[in-house]
Amino acid sequence: MRGSGRASLSGCPDRTPVRDRARRHVIELTGIVKRYRSASLSLTVLRDVSLSIARGEFVAIVGPSGSGKSTLLNVIGCLDGFDAGEYRFAGEGVGALGADALAALRARRLGFVFQSFNLIPQLDALGNVTLPLVYAGDVARAHRLERARRGLADVGLADRLHHRPAELSGGQRQRVAIARALVNDPDVIIADEPTGNLDSATGNEIMATFERLHARGRTILMVTHEPGVAAHASRRVTLRDGRVVEDVPTPGAP
Repeated sequence: MRGSGRASLSGCPDRTPVRDRARRHVIELTGIVKRYRSASLSLTVLRDVSLSIARGEFVAIVGPSGSGKSTLLNVIGCLDGFDAGEYRFAGEGVGALGADALAALRARRLGFVFQSFNLIPQLDALGNVTLPLVYAGDVARAHRLERARRGLADVGLADRLHHRPAELSGGQRQRVAIARALVNDPDVIIADEPTGNLDSATGNEIMATFERLHARGRTILMVTHEPGVAAHASRRVTLRDGRVVEDVPTPGAP
């Protein structure tokens, strides 16, 4: 994958040393291009996307259906590759990482929250939240359970440790998913339409949870098609036809 020099918001090259930028920015994308190919078709989904996200920011990615929002989130989450450009995570180039290194980055430095919760039906809340620690492989069982209990208490589910997903409301399931995303203390929380399967009142409760996490210094990157949900973020990045067309502070954001 080719690389290029990162530009600042003014359009001039950012000549800050990479090490210093890494302290400030956890995500840096420069000229990212993503194509999907079949036997007879090549479709460009992301076109020259450049985006930097500082530690502690709460960023909403918005745009119409087909604008490339989910594809961009998959690239940032190392769930999908890219065809051109440069992606640096905490100062480290992602494009040259092998499958094992990418898996380790996803497991230890990224926390994912999905629209459909993605909980294991056979496991209770405690079991679901401990899963990332089990996959990490270097945390003793007693410590896994303690961290999972603390995480569930942090999202208001201390009394639901042994309830399975079918025994929880939609909002409670999403809070289990948030606790699971946090249990490894990731650099970035990545949320893909986190209120998409919830009614408005429950969605507001989930966004209040994200706001509390942001207030504690968490870095959150969220895709949403709902303007009211995006308003909870401190910054709004708009995609259209695979390009960033607007990158502004959210009006009235905390």
